[in-house]
Amino acid sequence: DGALGLNAGDSIGALMAVGRMGMGLLFFAVLMFATGKVDVFKKLKLTPAIALGGLMIGMSLACYVTSTLLTTISNAVLFIYIGPVVCVLLARIFRKEPMSVLQWVCLAAVFVGMLFGNNLIGVDFNLVPSTPEFPQKGIGDAFGLASGFFYGASMFFNGYRKDADTTARGVWNFLFAVIGAGAITIVLNSMG
Repeated sequence: DGALGLNAGDSIGALMAVGRMGMGLLFFAVLMFATGKVDVFKKLKLTPAIALGGLMIGMSLACYVTSTLLTTISNAVLFIYIGPVVCVLLARIFRKEPMSVLQWVCLAAVFVGMLFGNNLIGVDFNLVPSTPEFPQKGIGDAFGLASGFFYGASMFFNGYRKDADTTARGVWNFLFAVIGAGAITIVLNSMG
């Protein structure tokens, strides 16, 4: 019953994200051993970008799954898909990556196209804080928005370490993703 608060089972979404990221960690570790890349992993310098990329994707998935339990799927999907827009804006602000007028127009077109593609332009999309079906809809929308921000931030941070071995970086990314999703789970379980 969503009316009972976040301790009423809605935190199960974040816990599911911990499991998903934990399986990613497990399989990347198996892949690392199977392909003989343990030495590559040991030599890879853990950077803030690698850690933050993993942390952000874990937090994104935890917030997204929680959002799907508290709001409409349309809203949850819309909000997580702001991630690429967030990534582009972060790259423009912090990396000073240039964008032409045409690229800005294309970014806007992609976002509007995503709205149409998810059937979100029309009667389906609304931001009311509560409905009979979703008594915590406003909180769900907020988690959806957070998932999109964290998703964009993850892509932004991962863009700094394209030179790193994929398997070795994957182990670190999923380790920090478990920590990020676990942090959201702990926060949700302490609320209610």
